[in-house]
Amino acid sequence: MVGSLPIIEIDFKTLVQQEVEQEVNVQPRTNIAKAYKSVLLINPPYSMETGKDRKETYEYAIIPPIGMLTIAGELEKNDYKVSFIDAELEFLSDKQLIDKILELKPDVVGIYCITANFKRIVELSKELKEKLNSLIFFGGPHVWHNWFETINTEAVDFAVIGEAEKTCVEVLDKLNSGQSLKDIKGIAYKENGEIIFTGTRPF
Repeated sequence: MVGSLPIIEIDFKTLVQQEVEQEVNVQPRTNIAKAYKSVLLINPPYSMETGKDRKETYEYAIIPPIGMLTIAGELEKNDYKVSFIDAELEFLSDKQLIDKILELKPDVVGIYCITANFKRIVELSKELKEKLNSLIFFGGPHVWHNWFETINTEAVDFAVIGEAEKTCVEVLDKLNSGQSLKDIKGIAYKENGEIIFTGTRPF
């Protein structure tokens, strides 16, 4: 307005941080909002209901979830806060797993899915959606070969098809910046009631 001076607020903390980042040649990521910053990845129980059943069945043979850990590493490299629950390693019951997830209250939940536990994980995810305001996605072998069945449930917001390390980062970046997901290969999701498959992601 004529006759008035603009008010300029100086955020000295931000200025100091910018100077430090310039000195160490760090380029901060400025395109990420705070809507989806915390991610919880879950290696769920497979087929047995209780930890005791699984101990007796597997005789303590637990396979490390290397794929999920590499996804976690990629997300952390891109400034996302990542938590991980290995329900198989901890012999968690469904209720114990739900309680842990509710305690963490993540923005995004990613669940590894094989055919043997698909129906069970769908029910678990539906319960989560009733109790937690988080995005939920499935990945893993069952999703890779049955993505249409996966996205047709009411349990997931999107499905990651194939290798997920780069895909997960790209999806969250797009969501946080309010952009469309259509140019991200290797996902399926619903938009306005329509199922959208973006195509196979190259290795």
